[in-house]
Formats: sequence, structure tokens, C-alpha cells
Amino acid sequence: MAFTPFGLIYAKGKMMTPEENDVLSETKTDDMLPTEMELAKFDFPKPSWGLPTNNDLLAEAKKRGFLHGRTPYNKLFSELFFKGGKVEFKDGVDENLKQKGWDYCRALMGSFNPKHEHKEAVCAMLLSEIVEVAQ
Repeated sequence: MAFTPFGLIYAKGKMMTPEENDVLSETKTDDMLPTEMELAKFDFPKPSWGLPTNNDLLAEAKKRGFLHGRTPYNKLFSELFFKGGKVEFKDGVDENLKQKGWDYCRALMGSFNPKHEHKEAVCAMLLSEIVEVAQ
């Protein structure tokens, strides 16, 4: 489903009428809203040279607003990418996510394969889950 410049919505390849759109809007419930991916349960790819961006992680990062984002975690990514630095892990973070997510994030930062904005979005999302941002 997508909005057009004219405010109409397309669903399943068909333009919806304003009446159909109203019905859809009225039937929307919390059960229909997208849920966040559980990153602690995600099977991260093994870090390697030329690591591509994982499409599932990129889609989740887009959904959470990290693509072209101006979050503290996007800023942290830029600092780590361009200057290096240290991070402090959050208390209570799942050990699998902390280890594999951080390893994937570091490998992705150093990979020449993905677009920079894709690296930033995925890494900022991962950083938001596992590290504290200095105030």
C-alpha cells in the first residue's frame, strides 16, 4: 500500500477509492501494526571481507528511522567510522546480540561493498540496541 502525490492509496495493484481507504483506516488495529525484529534472535552473517548489507536488517533499520536519520546513534556511527573510538555496552544486553551484533557492525563498517548510508542505517540500529550514547 502506498500514498500517491494525489493522496490516493494503491493496494494490491489497484487504486483505492476514498471510501475503501476510510474502511481500511477504520479497521486498523494494533495487531495490524508492524512489529520490530527481535535482533537478539537474529542469525547474523559471519563477518568477512566484502560483507554485504543484510536486506532484512536494512529493511528493519529503514522501518525504525535510521536510514538518513539524525539520531544520536547515526552520529555515533559517524564518529566511530571516521575517527574511531570506544563504546560502552548497555547493561542487560543479550550476550548473543552483544557479541554477534557488535562483530557484524564492526565488519560492516570496514566493508567496501555496501553503500555508506546502508552501513550507517544498519549499524546505527545495532548500536541503539547494544551501546550507551555519551551525553
